[in-house]
Amino acid sequence: MDFHQFILWGIYIVYAEKNKQIFEEVDLIIFNPTTQAYPKDKKRSQFILSIYNYIYKILGKLQKKVLIIQWQHYVFCGGKYTSFHKIQSERYGFNFIDAYEFCLREKLLDFYTQFNLFEVEHPMDFVYSKMAQNICENFIFFKKPKKNISFNIPDFKVLDLDEIIETKNDNFTNQRTYLYKENVYNLKSSKELKFNFPKEYFGMKILGMHYHNKQRIFSYCIFENQDQKVLQGIFETQSFNALEYDFIINSEIKIHQLLDENVKKPLFTWFDKIWENNKEDIGIIGFLLASREIKIEDLEILEETEFEISKEYDFTHLCEYLKEYKIAIEQYNQRKDPIKLASLQNQINTLNIQISDLSNKKLIKFEKKIKKIFGL
Repeated sequence: MDFHQFILWGIYIVYAEKNKQIFEEVDLIIFNPTTQAYPKDKKRSQFILSIYNYIYKILGKLQKKVLIIQWQHYVFCGGKYTSFHKIQSERYGFNFIDAYEFCLREKLLDFYTQFNLFEVEHPMDFVYSKMAQNICENFIFFKKPKKNISFNIPDFKVLDLDEIIETKNDNFTNQRTYLYKENVYNLKSSKELKFNFPKEYFGMKILGMHYHNKQRIFSYCIFENQDQKVLQGIFETQSFNALEYDFIINSEIKIHQLLDENVKKPLFTWFDKIWENNKEDIGIIGFLLASREIKIEDLEILEETEFEISKEYDFTHLCEYLKEYKIAIEQYNQRKDPIKLASLQNQINTLNIQISDLSNKKLIKFEKKIKKIFGL
């Protein structure tokens, strides 16, 4: 089963025991659905959006203020199902900012997306920093989720490797990750890690692995039990990757990089075949588990439908700065462009003069050579 990796990372963070105090003390949770939340493929949409629905249920059950931001750049790179996240926010009582709808309405979409796809997904810093300021200034106005809602949530578990293997093992190092320092097991590319999950976890499936590497890598590792061998792509410094093919905990687990014809390759999660040539050390932190019987809910998901969120939850007006910044940038360019062009024109003129002088010198030299040949 293909649980999308970044959605699963969110579930891992919420269910990790080490984060329990953070979520107990937090005043506001900000959640940004990324490009994958707006799938173009209809077959994948049912699955991906159903998993997002689990996230929304989990956030609702926490009974903390939640803010969902539907960014224009992620919708632009994705494409569909923008109303789904708005409907879920209304259902659970989440505050909502629709930056995409704001950009459409104010004719700003082209301005903020006229780059290659990588740059579009990673906008200029001010887009986020100004929004953060607006959120802080409006915190008191955000609403708490609705109460008395029934939440049917699967049985997720988080188990880190330092809970299974003694941390005195020389392969463990204490490294700084995004949130804090964690025990990271350094699996050498030439080595094999063997371990057993505690008996109470037998029969559960491994949904994915959280890892932290010393540098950005594009590699892989292979999970092996008595039934199958499954390849998982490893990329970036810190991330969480999904493990496909219903990998059930029923025996000793091995993690290694020994490829053979029996290894199952990823069907849905990102993996490039050339990574098979990159055997790198991998830093393992922990695993997200779920009951074997976990099912994807059969949701009725409309591709697109007009939906207006209640005014009490709608904070799209906090996007107003996007319009103001566009005006400021365009006015700046109107003044700066002629100066840049003048400098460029001067360089072109200088270059043309140099070319002309060089051509004249070559012509004079050629004429002298001809005269000498013919004795003129």
